[in-house]
Amino acid sequence: MTLSTGVGDQLKACETAFQTALAKMPILKGANPADINKSVKDCQTYMSDSSVRTLHDSLKALRDIAAKAAAESQKSMLIPKGTTQLCTDIANAADVLMVSCNPNSLSGFISEAVKTVEVTTKARSEAALKRIEEIKAEKDLQKRIDLCEAFLQEDPNLLPYHDKVEDILAEARKQWVSTRPKLPTRPR
Repeated sequence: MTLSTGVGDQLKACETAFQTALAKMPILKGANPADINKSVKDCQTYMSDSSVRTLHDSLKALRDIAAKAAAESQKSMLIPKGTTQLCTDIANAADVLMVSCNPNSLSGFISEAVKTVEVTTKARSEAALKRIEEIKAEKDLQKRIDLCEAFLQEDPNLLPYHDKVEDILAEARKQWVSTRPKLPTRPR
């Protein structure tokens, strides 16, 4: 006996809807408030995209079909309890995923992600400022130059601090040149 519930077909429809939504999904990123705001707007636009709505509706249909199949299979003595449990598990998972696709749920996720990005950005900025102070405090000119060059080669998201370090580097090079002994000139 074969039980035709439609769950398999709806799972395929969910997979297609997920792949479509995933292909359009933006990534929340940014190293400064302007980049973060642009990224948040991209995410907010995505939340109202038809692909997210299609995924939500597809998951809702899966939940309903799987719940109905679980109820039907529970009535039959010929269908194993494992099948009923599988249909129930699919319905529960589809419900959780469907709720996650709601704009309210997604906006909560975005808010948390923005907070995380802001905390991370603040920590990186504080670390960069601390390193700049350490570079400024370095007495050995060659070591100061090396520290500046290493800083400039690192993370491009620290670009706002690169100008400060480039100024320190220029001053250190100028001091280094002025401390070098002058080469004797030959008379002409």
